[in-house]
Amino acid sequence: MSERAAESKLSTTLCLGFGVGTVGVSILTNTISVYFPTFMVTVLGQSAALAGALVMGSKIYDIFADIFIGAMSDRTKSRWGRRRPYLLFGALTSAISLLLVFWVRGLEGALLIGYMAFALVFYSTAYSLFNVPYFAIAGEMTDSYQQRLRLMSFRTAFVGIGQLVSLALTAWLIRQGGGGSAGYQLMGGVVAAIALGTMLLSFFGTASAKR
Repeated sequence: MSERAAESKLSTTLCLGFGVGTVGVSILTNTISVYFPTFMVTVLGQSAALAGALVMGSKIYDIFADIFIGAMSDRTKSRWGRRRPYLLFGALTSAISLLLVFWVRGLEGALLIGYMAFALVFYSTAYSLFNVPYFAIAGEMTDSYQQRLRLMSFRTAFVGIGQLVSLALTAWLIRQGGGGSAGYQLMGGVVAAIALGTMLLSFFGTASAKR
């Protein structure tokens, strides 16, 4: 192997550090998409149409959040590089967002609707804070096409783990908690902790990435 090839090869530790972050991303995406409408209807007693409208509104907001956060990270200068500060802040806010969505009780009517709209906007912001720079950093770690492909293969492997957590484990946790508000609180708390842990692992695991 040439000296240049050796220098460009990404370490397995770095690839694992990057890839594990997608577990948290999968948790955020699937947990909200799958369980938020059901939670709104079966636990909070709201209509499916309202739940759908709130999700749609947050998705529209997410378009602008992605553009804004991407532009901000492009211009960021820090000792951690351009992207990694957002991985840290995105990890923390993402965990909080899951708690905001599923740890709600005692609200009714317009107050409940306003609160859930805020929670989904907070969630969308947190998701973009992590996910946009997360994908950007993958293209900046190496100039080698082969190494980028290798890096993304690690991410793909972790997608399956994230889907297991966000679909199978979540359903089990809700049942263990009794299926009602307590079940969703248990689920939200556990997956928030897992998302936080895997996203922080990605922040620390990419410390040696090219900047």
